[in-house]
Amino acid sequence: MAGIAQAVAARTRRWVALDLEMTGLDPQTHGICEVGLAWGTAGQLEGTWSALVRPRGPLDTEARHIHGLGPEELADAPAFAEVLPALRARLEGSDVVAHAAAVDRSFLMAALARLGAPPLDVRWHDSLEVARAVLALSRHRLDDVCEACGVPRTTTHRARHDAEATLRAWWRLLELVDPDARLDDEGLAARLGELGPRSPWRRAMGRRLREAAAARRAVRLTYVSRDEDGRVYLSDREVELWRVRLPRLEGLCLLRSEPRIFRLDRIHDVQVLDRTYVVPVGAGRI
Repeated sequence: MAGIAQAVAARTRRWVALDLEMTGLDPQTHGICEVGLAWGTAGQLEGTWSALVRPRGPLDTEARHIHGLGPEELADAPAFAEVLPALRARLEGSDVVAHAAAVDRSFLMAALARLGAPPLDVRWHDSLEVARAVLALSRHRLDDVCEACGVPRTTTHRARHDAEATLRAWWRLLELVDPDARLDDEGLAARLGELGPRSPWRRAMGRRLREAAAARRAVRLTYVSRDEDGRVYLSDREVELWRVRLPRLEGLCLLRSEPRIFRLDRIHDVQVLDRTYVVPVGAGRI
């Protein structure tokens, strides 16, 4: 993730989400057939824009199956060179977020290189990388992340709709990483590094949990939970640990007075409390 150490908090900054539909998977042999943007500030959508692009070659069958665009829709579309001025005007100098940003960036760079045009002056951010650090889902496709973030999806794999969904999911991810809206890019990047599954911060958290369990001291976890609709939120849970076998830990969750298994990669903070407890005989399944 790009770091520019701005004083403006990431959550309150203006963001532009980008999505591309392509004719295939290789940026050197395939091209862009649709561009979509969505932009806004502090969680408020301010505008969207999209343009079809006449492809430079045939559409790959699998790509056409994904986005549904065929020669009949694209025959009269402008070439990328004609779309570029409007795209550049909306992106230059912006903080741009894309899901799997390296893919969109590589196709844009290849298209610009073919025209001999200068690269875009933007700061790239990847919602896929952030979702992996924050949500710890089994899969992190845009649809999966949108479902977890409570972002409705009516149309998929069309550029403007996917850009808007990416932007709304991005704002929700930032809320989970930075609830108080205080982090600039440098602080946000540092926090995301901590939340990574193999970071020193995670390892230190694991040691703290083992020590708390050995001393029979209760802990307060800030945890990524999911509601009955599958949407994620941060919850504070006081837990009496019964067993710690990382990456899982088990104990009595006092929020509902029931045994729970927690995952280390969904813990955002740990506080060790002074209160001690006794582990019931036979407790623990992991």
